[in-house]
Amino acid sequence: MIVQRIVEAYVPDKIILYGSYAYGMPRPDSDFDLLILKETTEPPRDRRFAVRKAIWPLPTTIPVEPLVVTESELARRLEIGDQYFQEIVSRGRTVYDRQGLARSRRMVRSRRPRLRSRRSASQRP
Repeated sequence: MIVQRIVEAYVPDKIILYGSYAYGMPRPDSDFDLLILKETTEPPRDRRFAVRKAIWPLPTTIPVEPLVVTESELARRLEIGDQYFQEIVSRGRTVYDRQGLARSRRMVRSRRPRLRSRRSASQRP
């Protein structure tokens, strides 16, 4: 529900859940840690505010900690060996990937003609 709301209102490229919920070890005081990738020129503070605004009306008792970065910012952090981001990328769980969705939709569309032709062939006497 949280991810869906962020996707609808903020339109990110990718969302990665990391931290205790992603690693299967949440505690009562745990929050949802989300790395959100989006190409934007907004300052980091405004990005975070936009995500919080998108999820604000949702009835959740678990706090959400969004970290919004661009692809180039993430690449730069990984390039300099930032262990925090390395752990997110290596251990986090991708919960939304716009390119992955687009790829899946293209695959389904490209297979439809073949599926139709197989069905018609199997229905022939």
